[in-house]
Amino acid sequence: MELQTIAFITEYSGVIGCPGNKRKLGSKMTKRTWKFKKCAKLNKMDHGGYSLVELMVVVVIMVILASVSIGVYNGYVKRAKSAVAYEKGHRIAEALEICETEYDLTGNISISRLSEISGKLMKKPNDPKSALYPYVGEDTDDCTDFTVSLKNLGDGKVKIQGFTYTSDSYEITWTNENGVQVTMN
Repeated sequence: MELQTIAFITEYSGVIGCPGNKRKLGSKMTKRTWKFKKCAKLNKMDHGGYSLVELMVVVVIMVILASVSIGVYNGYVKRAKSAVAYEKGHRIAEALEICETEYDLTGNISISRLSEISGKLMKKPNDPKSALYPYVGEDTDDCTDFTVSLKNLGDGKVKIQGFTYTSDSYEITWTNENGVQVTMN
């Protein structure tokens, strides 16, 4: 390994050398030369970068944060989809109540009256010929099956008891007793 020379300029304002040497330099600058055997090695050691261990620690921390945030995000998405389904169920229930009033189906309905409008009432809400379409047609484009439940009261009378709305990802069930219930697939 070759020797490298580094020059240091130092300022002295006093006596230099041995106690016997009383020569004063005053405020003049002197040049001293120092030789370092390992100067090249010292320069290579400190480049100001990060070590591999430090980078790996940062990557592990980022992976932990990402895994936690993905779990939280999936929970938010699931709750949001469920809330949308509940809202849709309430809107269909309100539309069914509006249709009951509009077509005079409140209370006990005669089977002959029900047969007159059953075609409109039993169709899927996203069908333009459905009685529910003017109220919820645009929002029910994912409907794959729709069923209206009727209760037989005897003497040729029935009552609308609820409905079941089915899509690919959830099923909404509404009854007068239990209200809206959503089952996610």
